[in-house]
Amino acid sequence: MLVEFGRWPCVVLAICGGLVAVAAQAVELSATDMRFIKSAEAALSPAIVMSQMAPPRTSNVAVKTYAASVVDDYHKADLEMLALSDIDPASALVDPAVEKERQGLTALADHAFERRYLTAMVKYHQQAMGLFQKQLSSLNNARLKELVEVTLARLSTHLDQAKSLLTARPPS
Repeated sequence: MLVEFGRWPCVVLAICGGLVAVAAQAVELSATDMRFIKSAEAALSPAIVMSQMAPPRTSNVAVKTYAASVVDDYHKADLEMLALSDIDPASALVDPAVEKERQGLTALADHAFERRYLTAMVKYHQQAMGLFQKQLSSLNNARLKELVEVTLARLSTHLDQAKSLLTARPPS
C-alpha cells in the first residue's frame, strides 16, 4: 500500500493487519527537474487562484463547472509534482502581474467577470503549455515526465474549453 509520510510516499507492508515495515521511496530529481517543478507551480498557480474566484462572481453554470475542473486538475497536478521534491509549496512567490490581474477580477461579476476571467485563462493556459512542452524533453525523472504529459493534456483540454466558453459568450 502506498501512503504519504510527510512529503515522501512510502510503501507500507502489512501482515495480519499489523504494520511490519515502512520504506521511503527516494525520488531522484536533477537540478533541471527541480527548476521545472518550481516553474510549473508558478505556471499553474494563476489558473488555480483565478478559478477559485469564479463561484461567487458568476451565475453561469458552465463557467463555474469549468473553474472547478481547473482548480481540481491543477491542484492535483501541483501536489503530485511537489510530492516528488522537497519544495515547500508555501515558498512560491506571487507574480505582481498575476496579483494585479486577480485584483482586477475582484470587482467584477457575471458577464464582465466571465469575459475577463476566460481571457486570462486562455493566456495562462497558453503560457503554461509553452513551458511544459519546452521542458518535457529535458526532464530526467520518468514519473515527472509522466505527470507533465498528463498535465499537458489537461492544459490543452482546459484551453479549448476556455476558448469555447469565451466564443460562446455564455449568458450570465
